Amino acid sequence: MNKKFFVFLSLGALLLVGAGCLAENQNGNTNANANANVAPEPAKTTISFLVSTGDKLKYCNGADMASEEFGKTITKTLTKDVPLADLSGDELIKQSIIAASGKESLTNIVDQGNDFLKIAGDTAYLAPIDGWAGVSIFLCAWKPLVEVNLLNFSEIKKVVWVEDQQKWQELMPTLGEAEAKTIAEKSCIKGGEALGGGTYNENTKTWWFDANLNATREGCNPACVVSEETKKAEINWRCTGLIPPTDGQEGVEGTVLQGPTCPVERIPPDPNCADKPYIGATVTAKNVSGDEYTGKTGADGKFRVVVPAGSYTVTVAPINILPRCEEKQDVAVEAGKFTNLEISCDTGIR
Repeated sequence: MNKKFFVFLSLGALLLVGAGCLAENQNGNTNANANANVAPEPAKTTISFLVSTGDKLKYCNGADMASEEFGKTITKTLTKDVPLADLSGDELIKQSIIAASGKESLTNIVDQGNDFLKIAGDTAYLAPIDGWAGVSIFLCAWKPLVEVNLLNFSEIKKVVWVEDQQKWQELMPTLGEAEAKTIAEKSCIKGGEALGGGTYNENTKTWWFDANLNATREGCNPACVVSEETKKAEINWRCTGLIPPTDGQEGVEGTVLQGPTCPVERIPPDPNCADKPYIGATVTAKNVSGDEYTGKTGADGKFRVVVPAGSYTVTVAPINILPRCEEKQDVAVEAGKFTNLEISCDTGIR
């Protein structure tokens, strides 16, 4: 074979092999870059909600408006992934109502924004609804859908449909939970301590966060309380009468309850209508000399006021016009002891 031809043939083979390796390397880099550019899967939360097993138009069609009967069919549980992570309790409930409304094609209200539901304590409030053609048919189906889903959450005991716009505005806090928690963390929390979820008290306009504090005293369940008005926080120790009094201390302690909570007394009694704690009320103990000593009730309605031994009149200042609380007279306080009281407040609900 001609030597020159053999050399050219060998060089050609080497060039082909090199080109193949280069192409493979480039292809590998391309795949690696493609994999590197794949966006991470967005965070999500799985929510559950209830829908009807029947046709809502069978029950709510203008001629027939069987809202209660339609509510009995809302028993089917569905789940859905929403592109939101670390949802708070209130937001999780809202997203469930939005999902149920979407599945039943009842989105007239939820499509207007997230400001249709307010949760305060164990009560869920729905915003006033403007009228439109067909609103009665819509509400015939949407009201039971919302109520069944809300009451499916153990923390919700009551659903209230607010009709007055001014009342609705009063219910809405101007200080959101996230901002309130930031204030609470800066004021109440130190290293190794933590806050629980927030509860808004519409009467006192305060946010309450259960506080896991390093220095918690026996018999106390502290909360960090943030004022909506001042945007300042303080610790409410929420101590009970189980605490042995410190040497040299005496006073009055107890619980302030408000009721009735339902307009009609039921037999047998409905646990949901039991008297509820009066949160954030000011308790004053006044002796015959006119000296006054005050304290506030916690989230469980309990209070503790340290006073010298003697005879006192104990009153509760109403946060609003109602409830009106009973006055305890001639309350005797002995040295080294705390006198326990239960104070009842009349809500005016009949």
